[in-house]
Amino acid sequence: IRRLRLAFGEAPERFDELILSVVRRYASYVHDLPATPQAHFCVPGGLLRLGLEVGFFCLQGCDGRIFAGDATIERRRVLEPRWRLAAFIAGLCCELYRVSTEISAVAPDQRVWPSQTQPLGDWLVQAHVSQYTVQWHQSKRAMLPWGLLGLHHILTPQTWAYLGQDNEDIAADLLCSVAGLAAPDNVLDDLVRHALAVVVEQDLQRQAKGDGQVHCASHLKRFVLQAIRVLMTSHPRWQVNRDNGMVLRGPEGAYLRWPHASHSLLAGLAALGLPGLPKHADELLRQMDEIGMVSSKENISAVVPGTGEVVRAVRILEPDWVLHFLPPQERGMAPVRPLEAQVSLDVKEPHPPPLEAEITQRTNEPAEKPAWATPLPKVVRQFLAPSQLPSVLREVLRALLMGLDKDDDPAEVAEIAQGIFVSQAALQAREVNMAYAVRQLKEADLLTNPGFPVSTTLRGVQVTGLVLKRQCLRPIA
Repeated sequence: IRRLRLAFGEAPERFDELILSVVRRYASYVHDLPATPQAHFCVPGGLLRLGLEVGFFCLQGCDGRIFAGDATIERRRVLEPRWRLAAFIAGLCCELYRVSTEISAVAPDQRVWPSQTQPLGDWLVQAHVSQYTVQWHQSKRAMLPWGLLGLHHILTPQTWAYLGQDNEDIAADLLCSVAGLAAPDNVLDDLVRHALAVVVEQDLQRQAKGDGQVHCASHLKRFVLQAIRVLMTSHPRWQVNRDNGMVLRGPEGAYLRWPHASHSLLAGLAALGLPGLPKHADELLRQMDEIGMVSSKENISAVVPGTGEVVRAVRILEPDWVLHFLPPQERGMAPVRPLEAQVSLDVKEPHPPPLEAEITQRTNEPAEKPAWATPLPKVVRQFLAPSQLPSVLREVLRALLMGLDKDDDPAEVAEIAQGIFVSQAALQAREVNMAYAVRQLKEADLLTNPGFPVSTTLRGVQVTGLVLKRQCLRPIA
């Protein structure tokens, strides 16, 4: 608490009103619950300690961050304390979903704490329960959104009013972060991801020194799901049941093509720049199996239509974890079966439903094509970078945009109707975190609207990336 006071940096009465009140309500809600059964923070009180440590690092990480970069200096000054409070709350409640999806507190007389209706501390007092046991179970639904159920027990109406005063973004970004539905440019979620990875890695190292065992990192599930979500919404080969695709879905379940899918997943995890994440396909598969995401023992052999290629896949134990954010028509139901013999996957539906046919017909009409679909003639230009753009990102973009008049890397950059297109793969190949780049470019007012994610075709290659405003380039004399 003393460290929180120092990091908050405001008057003691403001700290008690804004931070300490939230901590007390969170402590009452989670009581002495552990965070995990055998992994990080698995001791009594572990969930409370985990939340406090992640919240502290999120609050500390606000120093040097620019929130609402498109606002005036005066408005940023007014909103910054609210952003800092939201960052702390997002970190404090980042693992709150576990209370509703994995944990049950059971009294000696077998009464079960109703976690959705009242804090555990209040229930113990009202039910006259002096001790309880913790039972663990695995949820079959998407996990992170369940954290929102506990949030209303922790934040008062006054806190919500304070966060939402004079703005519409802070509360929305907070809710999206807790629910695991944050956009790439969500600064709060970026803080939470980095803080959670650091805190969990430190605790796992402490445990390894104590008992000499390497414990499973169950927090990996959050980052893998995020990487899969980004890939499925931005990469054509990660759309469900596509030819040579990475995700197969049938009546019996959903599957990841392996080890092919591991290459994109590892690249997505590496782009996060977080400690303790797997770096090799075998390590990734083992950890995903340990935390219950996939079953590496349940796999299929399949012949890819058109190519005759035999592929292997691993079964996703709960498809809703991966597919819940997609529209129903995009979730796919190809006849995939876990058979020993090779089977042919006909992923093309001969009679698509009317809605899908209507969508396909509309997207093929020239009038419905996005404005950036038609490339413009290339010109030789020089990148004009504002001073507030970080030097590393500035130099990467300058080097990329110098190739506009060359044909060396036709799928990396191009001048199109909407602006200057830069592919996501080009930035990731140069070790630039995409979420970081989008946030910095938005703050510098260099992105178009929408500036990310944008998909287009360059030289017959479907690529995803961001679009810079044309004003950032000027002709070279």
